[in-house]
Amino acid sequence: MPRVVEIRLFAGWCIDRIELVYADGRSWFCGGLGGGRRPGLTLDEDEYVEQVEHELLEQRLYAGAGVCLRTNKGRSLACWPKSASRLAAHVSKAKAAEGRAIVALRVRDGVLLGVVEDAAP
Repeated sequence: MPRVVEIRLFAGWCIDRIELVYADGRSWFCGGLGGGRRPGLTLDEDEYVEQVEHELLEQRLYAGAGVCLRTNKGRSLACWPKSASRLAAHVSKAKAAEGRAIVALRVRDGVLLGVVEDAAP
């Protein structure tokens, strides 16, 4: 799978869409097409997503109530809109295995089921 070069978030009262853009120009996303585009994060050549925190919002049209993606360089892109409670019982965390990078999320109906990993750059 190609390297993630940019993370984009679209949100209103919740996370409408999480989008990962790859080095080859393709992209992956979960959620719907609503929400306003929030400031994104462009990754450095040697940077990759290594951890995600995701608050569920059981609704098939949205990507979740809130999200935070962290990189191996300690940078993060977070969005916790009004629908996010940040209660520990509602937030799932996933971390890539050593030497691996998160290249997609497994989100279904607003619930994080897991992540897709590939070798870290």
